[in-house]
Amino acid sequence: MGARQKLNSAYVNGALLLATVVGAGCGSFTAFVLAALFFMASSLYTGDLRPGSGPRYPSRPPPTRPSRISDNRPVIYLPTRRISRRRR
Repeated sequence: MGARQKLNSAYVNGALLLATVVGAGCGSFTAFVLAALFFMASSLYTGDLRPGSGPRYPSRPPPTRPSRISDNRPVIYLPTRRISRRRR
């Protein structure tokens, strides 16, 4: 049994233990099932429970060379002449 399988079984046992506490506290089998599903889903979401053999975190794309600012932003032309006020 590899390290990943041991960790997965420890997380599942912990989730079932916590779900047992919640179910016994509420006195409901439905609460036990919902708590067990919640704890296992949260472990899957955070990456603690790893069902496959893929990497734990997805790889990042390679860094790109920064481009010039003028390539990324639109050019804004401001008026160059002064706008005069009308006198009364």
